[in-house]
Amino acid sequence: MHTKTNTLRSIRAAALLLLAGAVASQAGTIYVNDFIDIYAYTTGGTRSVYSTQASGTVQQMAFNSGGTLYEQARDANAIYAIAPDGSRTTFATVNSPEGLAVDASGNIYTGANSGGTIMKYTPGGTASVFATGTSVFDLAFDPGGNLFASDLNQNIYEFAPDGTRTLFSTGTGGTYVGLVFDASGDLFATNWNGSTVDKFTPGGVHSVFATLPGSGTQLGYGITIDPSTGTLYVAEVANGVSNCCNQFVYAITSGGALSTFGTGLYDPAGIAYYSGAAAAPEPNTWLMMGAGVLAVVLKRRKA
Repeated sequence: MHTKTNTLRSIRAAALLLLAGAVASQAGTIYVNDFIDIYAYTTGGTRSVYSTQASGTVQQMAFNSGGTLYEQARDANAIYAIAPDGSRTTFATVNSPEGLAVDASGNIYTGANSGGTIMKYTPGGTASVFATGTSVFDLAFDPGGNLFASDLNQNIYEFAPDGTRTLFSTGTGGTYVGLVFDASGDLFATNWNGSTVDKFTPGGVHSVFATLPGSGTQLGYGITIDPSTGTLYVAEVANGVSNCCNQFVYAITSGGALSTFGTGLYDPAGIAYYSGAAAAPEPNTWLMMGAGVLAVVLKRRKA
């Protein structure tokens, strides 16, 4: 009886560890950084505090598949990593980071703008230069694994996985501060100059997808997408005016219908959506679960 009880306890412990590693509680949630804090929104608009008090003004954000949220803080010269429980650590020190993207392997990319360089960081934090000669506003990966970068001169560049650069778009008059792709490969970009969300087909054909209500002192910045519905979420920031007004998060359906999603925010520059679909237990979780299974086997052999 004692052996059977211990066996059941080991199996239950292993199962709980597996569930804990899946970070399923984040699925279908929109995360918005409001100057130094991060709020979590359900798709229904319910808001809660997720993480607080970063050092420096946090901006663009991106998730890896395991539920870790990365954010760049330009004036703090830092990339932060936020664990699924909301705890924040400094992941890397970067000279004036701008823009952020995570590839399918969990590598983190950011622009180090003082040198016009795009840096690549492995999940363990090892740094390397991915490309040079581009002063980045934002970064995003397309479904094929190519990295796109908007620059300070109203261009959008495409980088192949080996770092080879080609010009994707220019001459639209847009200064694109936020980029995101949908599942079909269309690129959506927030245009700082026109307070619009612009759309680019995979072939580079440009159109205005939606016009945001704010203008002048309130402009669209960060952008993310719910891949299951195609709904875009856009964070609005103040343009050169400190604490000027109530800023918003907008939702834009795949058909282009715009509505106000979040209110009462101070300066929500960065926004990210986590579906949880690709989440899997962390390596340590597998190790601990394996230890529980091994304990079961050993106890059975002793019985």
